[in-house]
Amino acid sequence: MVWLSRFGEPDALVPGLTPDREPGGGQVLIDVTVRERHLRRDPSTT
Repeated sequence: MVWLSRFGEPDALVPGLTPDREPGGGQVLIDVTVRERHLRRDPSTT
């Protein structure tokens, strides 16, 4: 989670949930965090 706290919110860094071609540890954390966040959202708001 050091990567997340250092670079800010994942939503601002991963538009459209498109992963890097060669994701590093930070990118993997971002992808997981964003996917979990989207799964928790109320479907009626999308």
